[in-house]
Order: sequence, then C-alpha cells, then structure tokens
Amino acid sequence: VGILVFAIIHSIHADQKQISAIIYFTFLLIGISILPLALHGMFRYRSSRTSWRGIHWGYRGHLGELYVIWIKGVLLTVITFGIYSPWLIVDIRKYILGHLRFGNIEFRYSGSGSDLFVIYLKAAFLMLPTLYLYFFRFYRNNFNFLVDNIEMIQEGEVTVAVSDMRPWPVFSVMFTNFLLTVFTLGLGYSWAICRLLRFQFGCVGLKGHLNLDTIRQTEEDYRNATGEDLSNVLDIGIV
Repeated sequence: VGILVFAIIHSIHADQKQISAIIYFTFLLIGISILPLALHGMFRYRSSRTSWRGIHWGYRGHLGELYVIWIKGVLLTVITFGIYSPWLIVDIRKYILGHLRFGNIEFRYSGSGSDLFVIYLKAAFLMLPTLYLYFFRFYRNNFNFLVDNIEMIQEGEVTVAVSDMRPWPVFSVMFTNFLLTVFTLGLGYSWAICRLLRFQFGCVGLKGHLNLDTIRQTEEDYRNATGEDLSNVLDIGIV
C-alpha cells in the first residue's frame, strides 16, 4: 500500500505533492501505531482459542508494556536507518513468547539481535550476486533462528525447539506452491499455504523432557477478536 501511494504521489502535479505526502505519512503513522494493538489482541485471542486435550493456551502480556518496547524500537530503527530492526524484532519476540503459556508450561525466547542482524546482513550482500537464489537459504536461516531459540519451561525443566529445515526443500515447496497458485489462477493459494505450513511444522522438533501428561489448565478464557481482525488486515508476521 505504501509503495502504491508513493507512486501516486510522484504521478500527480507538484502543487498537490505536499498534501499527498502528508496523507501518506499519516497512514504510515497510523499503521505503525496500531501494530502493537494488533499483535497483543491477536495473541490473546488466538492463544485462548487453541487447545489440546482440553488445555488451552494463554497470553499474559500487557498492551502498555508492549507499546513501550515498540516505540523505543521504532525510534532507534529510524535513527539508525533500519539497522536496529533485528533487535526490535527479537525484543518483540522475547516479550510475546515470554508471556505465552500452554497450561503450566512457560515459554522463553533466547535469540539475540546481533545474530539476526548477521542473517540479514548476509542476505543483503548475497541476494544480488546469486540472482536471489540465496533467498531460500535466507528463509531457512531466518526460520531456524526463530525456532531454535524457543524454550519451554515445565516445573524447572527446560525443553528447546529445534529445526532441521534445509534450503533445497524450501525451494521445492515454494516452487511447487508457485506453480499450484499460477496454474489454478489463484484458486490453489489456500492449498499452497497449507502445504507450506505442513512443511514448516514437519521441520520442527523438541529436545528435552517435556511431560505432556502433567500439563494443568491455568489460563482464563478470552473472546475478544479485535486484535485478530487487525492482524489479518495488516498481515503481521513478526513473531
């Protein structure tokens, strides 16, 4: 949307550009300001609607605390011309996952912004020389970084998530999904999404001694879907 509005600004007369720029940045600021609200509501609603053996998930974060992290991160990202963005992403993940519960199982995220920055930096330098073929390795690195830093704590015992995703299977799934979507004129998009999700979850495992038989229900019910609606509109994928 931002790119489209920016293109429109440059296609109209000079005396109207200032007004158009104001409108563009107004929409941009509105979008930035409601992201924490969307994330907060999304995780509260989705977690409470997800259950296993009658035990549902829960999110205990506070919107005000999330806004503090977000505003600080956005300001530092702007000041550093985007360099701080990996640290902002990691801070958001640490806060949200740190307040996520599955019964009496707590979650923790141990990733660091510097490690994510290296992943992004390699992609920035290697995308063009490899004619964007590096994208599939970047996708693998980014996904593995997300998964491998997730920890689950149950009664003092720590279980870690592990991912064995590889670049070639990423290419295979994405290429066939592309063909599925194109040759069905978009009708196969839903199947493509399901195939990608099955592939992602098939790459994830657990390392530790998580005892699923001793999980107890600890979370309250929550039914406000406002954040869910906002997140779908904004297509959020930070966490």
